[in-house]
Amino acid sequence: MLGKKIKKLIDNSDISQTKVALELNISRPTLQRLFERDTIETALLIRLCEIFNVELSYFFTELEGVELPEVKKEVVETKDDYWKVKYLEAQQKVDTLQNEISQLKTDFIEFQKKVFDRMTIELGKDKACIESELVNNNDAEKDTIYRSIA
Repeated sequence: MLGKKIKKLIDNSDISQTKVALELNISRPTLQRLFERDTIETALLIRLCEIFNVELSYFFTELEGVELPEVKKEVVETKDDYWKVKYLEAQQKVDTLQNEISQLKTDFIEFQKKVFDRMTIELGKDKACIESELVNNNDAEKDTIYRSIA
């Protein structure tokens, strides 16, 4: 009897009948009436497969002598919940990367200040002179200036 298999599956899980009924979008008494039936709507069977992570064929094998599959401890999230979670995870990664970029910018500015201060000391020039040399020179000349204080 199909209804008995459903009842046994629920009874062997950590998921309450109330939670299963909510996931099936039916009332608990309606779920309990399913336990007495031999036929059930295909959509409900498919949803039960998703909730308990079993194959559809599970419901069509003999009950006696068949070992029950291990049942998930929690109900599978709905697709909307799944994508909400994925969006929040992605947003969290973006926030983390933005924080890391901000910290790298701060570290780079501090590094530039230290290099600039060292250049003024090593080259014996004032900051305005060094700034104009760095702004007006190409990359190769800038590298030469940086190496001269290293």
